[in-house]
Amino acid sequence: MKLYLVRHGQDTLNKRGGWSQEPLTQEGIKEVELLSQKIKDIKFDYIIASDLQRTVQTANIIRSRLLFPKDIILDGCLREVNNGLLAGMDNELALEKFPNLFWNTLDWEESYPQGESPTQFFERISNWYQNFLSEYRTSNNVLIVTHQGVIDILLCIINNKSFSNKKVHYKIKCGQMITIVIE
Repeated sequence: MKLYLVRHGQDTLNKRGGWSQEPLTQEGIKEVELLSQKIKDIKFDYIIASDLQRTVQTANIIRSRLLFPKDIILDGCLREVNNGLLAGMDNELALEKFPNLFWNTLDWEESYPQGESPTQFFERISNWYQNFLSEYRTSNNVLIVTHQGVIDILLCIINNKSFSNKKVHYKIKCGQMITIVIE
C-alpha cells in the first residue's frame, strides 16, 4: 500500500492551532490547488481526513479537483494535539495568559490546560495507526489529510524512531505531501 500523507493548507497565522477551527487562508487554498494538480493522476482508494475545518477544507479541495467519487472519511483521531484552552487563541493573548507554554515545553506527561499531554497524543495516533493498518492494509493508495504533529508521529512509528515533543523529527510544509510505501 502507498500512504500519501498531506498536511493541510496554511491557516490563520496569528492564532494557535491545535484543535482550533480556523479556515484555510487564500494562500492555503492556492497551496492545496497546486498539490491537487501534482497528484491528479493518482487513483486513491480512500481519502481520510481529520475532522478539523482546515483539514476538511483541504480534503474537499483535493476531492473536487480529482473528481474523487467517494465521500471523504472524517476521523477525529487524526486531529492535531488537543491544546485545550489555547485552541484558536490569538498568539499575543496566549503569550500573555500562558507565557512560555508551547508544545516543546510540555513534559511528557504534562497536559495543555484542558487538553492533551504528549504521551496521550502519541498513544492516540499510535492506536489510530494500528487500527488503520487492520482496516486498510489491502488498499493500494490511501490519502490521509492531517496535521504536522500527526504526520511527525506517524513517520516516527513507520520508521521505528523514538518520538519526543522536544523536537520536530519530520517537517512538512503546509499543503505538502509525503508518500510512504507500507509493506
